Amino acid sequence: MSSREILTDWLLFNASLSQFKHKKDSNWHGASLDWSDDGCSNASDCLAGKWCFLFACQRHDFGYRNYGRQSRCDEERRKKIDRKLLSDLNDICASHHFLCRVACQATAKVYYRAVRDWGKKHCENGHIPCGHAGAPECEPDHPHKPCGHHSCLPRSTHKTREACESNFAS
Repeated sequence: MSSREILTDWLLFNASLSQFKHKKDSNWHGASLDWSDDGCSNASDCLAGKWCFLFACQRHDFGYRNYGRQSRCDEERRKKIDRKLLSDLNDICASHHFLCRVACQATAKVYYRAVRDWGKKHCENGHIPCGHAGAPECEPDHPHKPCGHHSCLPRSTHKTREACESNFAS
């Protein structure tokens, strides 16, 4: 196992979400790891002002992109990455009172089901930036989101990434 693979595994499966975020923010090990992300892809990063899934989705993207680039994204490993996403999402939900936690956990299951159903090609290919061979056609204002995919929630219920950042820090 290469040092890059060991770092990827530690950041993905052993580091806390807070440690992961700190390493991502500092571009730890720079070019040897793919830190790019598209948040929660075609779903909202932050929902209804209640909970923010952004950092869990960023770690999931990190797993898919690095495992894909390292040619390690078989079905068993993809499932493990997806289960880590669900675990991170449920950890985020755990900090909320009962009714909000139940709604949050139900939403976490929807996100998990979506990556199980539609994530395979993204893991196998790693991240293909817009404009490169094999990349989907992208919306001009969202270069990492394929055309025709929109969030289900009205924009007014979305929290900004900045709001997620401030909630995560506190």
